[in-house]
Amino acid sequence: MTFSKTQKTILSMLIVMILVIASVGMIMVKNFIQTNQTDRAKNIVSNTNERPSDLYKQAIINGNPIMVFVHSNDCDPCIEMINIVNETYPKFQEEIVLIDVNVYDDHNQGLISQLRINYIPTLLFYNRSGEEMTHVGVMESKDLREKLSQIIH
Repeated sequence: MTFSKTQKTILSMLIVMILVIASVGMIMVKNFIQTNQTDRAKNIVSNTNERPSDLYKQAIINGNPIMVFVHSNDCDPCIEMINIVNETYPKFQEEIVLIDVNVYDDHNQGLISQLRINYIPTLLFYNRSGEEMTHVGVMESKDLREKLSQIIH
C-alpha cells in the first residue's frame, strides 16, 4: 500500500498528536501520584508553627528531650517514616519536642547543614543532658517507641 504525500503528512501529524497526548497524560498521572504522596506526608504531627531552626535552638537551651525528623515528602522511605511518626509520636508529645525538618523547605537548609544530614529519612534524638543518637532510614514503630522512652528518662 502506498500513501500520497498528503496522506503521509496527515499520518505524521496524527502520530505526533498521539505522542503529545500520551506524554501529557503520563505527566498528569505522575503529578497526581506525587500530589497524593505529598498530601499524605503533610499529616506529620507537629507541635508548633515555629521554624525548625528556632525550635531546635530553644529546645536545646531548655534541655528538653528532642526528636529531630529530617525528611522529604516524596521519597517512599520518608513517607513510611512519616506514617510511623504520626502513629507513634502523639503518645510522647507532652514530653518530647518534635522538630519536623523538610529538606525541600529552603528555611531548613542551615539546620540541615548544622546537623550534617546526608541521607533521608534521618532521626536525631537528644536526651535531657543533650546526648545525641542518630538513626538513618526507616525505624520500626516499636523501635521508635523504645527510643522515645529512652530519651525521656
